[in-house]
Amino acid sequence: MLLVAIGFAKSFLPIEEEVIHILKHCRKSLLFDGNSVWAKKNNPDFDVTMGSYDGAEVCELVGLFLLHQMREKFPDINFGLYRDDGLGFTTNLPPSQLERTKKSIVQLFNSNGLKITIDMNLKQVNFLDVSMNLETDRFWPYRKPNDEPLYINKSSNHPPSVLKELPKMIEKRVSELSCDVDEFVKCKSVYEEALARSGFHCELKYAQPTNRRNRPRNIIWYNPPFNASVKTNIGKIFIALINKHFPNHHKYHKLFNRNNVKLSYSCTKNLASIIASHNKKIIGSGKPGPLNEGGCNCRKHPCPVNGRCQTNCVIYRAQVTTETTSKSYIGSTETDFKCRWRNHNSSFKKRTRPQRFPNAPFCYPTSLARYVWEAKDSGDDPNINWSQMKRAVSYRCGGQRCNLCLEEKLAILLAAPNSLINKRSELLNRCPHKRKHRLISLKSAVT
Repeated sequence: MLLVAIGFAKSFLPIEEEVIHILKHCRKSLLFDGNSVWAKKNNPDFDVTMGSYDGAEVCELVGLFLLHQMREKFPDINFGLYRDDGLGFTTNLPPSQLERTKKSIVQLFNSNGLKITIDMNLKQVNFLDVSMNLETDRFWPYRKPNDEPLYINKSSNHPPSVLKELPKMIEKRVSELSCDVDEFVKCKSVYEEALARSGFHCELKYAQPTNRRNRPRNIIWYNPPFNASVKTNIGKIFIALINKHFPNHHKYHKLFNRNNVKLSYSCTKNLASIIASHNKKIIGSGKPGPLNEGGCNCRKHPCPVNGRCQTNCVIYRAQVTTETTSKSYIGSTETDFKCRWRNHNSSFKKRTRPQRFPNAPFCYPTSLARYVWEAKDSGDDPNINWSQMKRAVSYRCGGQRCNLCLEEKLAILLAAPNSLINKRSELLNRCPHKRKHRLISLKSAVT
């Protein structure tokens, strides 16, 4: 049906084949549970997943195609569609003709592989969040049964502008959903009680809806996270920087000024989401990838980190001491520390050149290996002591950041530059733990 809708859209607007290929490719969803792959029984290669980036656009495209078919087959019905809810209006028709129209609409949706339920002969209807009456031409806000409105608390960690404007926003929304003052007064008590439970003791007043439309302006928004414990006025400092670096005589003042560069705080996580993410991390500690406390399996040589060489997701430090200097190297590993330690030791024993260029300089996998070989070339025999600094969770599929890489970069920043082997350019490196989660890294299973 999506392909048919795309063909319908191509009759009004040219669509490149590459765009169609991307739309079809994004409909292939993958679902994993541990080491097993789940697939749908019917048409496993197609799905419009909930929360996908273009899911709403796909729904609108198919909806427009259905509306086009409805208009061609039933020109007497004014039909509207929002996601999966539709509303139609028609003049008085005989009951027999209404029943035939109902069956035809059901048949039309069935031909497109969809199911639909229809309620007819309604003089009053509840559509989305408004109730409408055709006989009296009145409308008012609608709430589902047992649906009590709930708002953020006045003492919550939200920007003051949000807390200040919340009653006004509710007042404006309820006023727009009410046809006049009488309907507004009938339903405002429910919203006033909900605001009172959240600490907002105010009386809602009917606001006459206006049709004023302001000229849109291209605005650049800066959205820093808000926290009530931060005492610095970030907004004031940001505006001062705009005035300082882009004064009136600056050539970019038309692009960056107080009229088109504005600040709006973004809300941070609430306590419920913090507890949920913490529980998710604790519950998933037994799965591959999170923190696993390991022991030691060293036999021939003493353990380099005092019996914790099997620990994974570690930020470690290597203290390299020579006769004249003592410097440290900070690194991280997602696998167990002993595997990383062995790789370092192998780089200390042999150095290689590029195969295509045998006369080129030596290649070193890490700056630690380069430093050790430079010390050996100068006649020193460096001594290396290993220690584990901190542990952090590495990148997970679908996550926004890799805490392991962030903790490593933070440790490099806090260390003294003169006593550090690491290069400052390492702070700009991309997270290497995301590579294995790319689709190109997945091997197709043969069934």
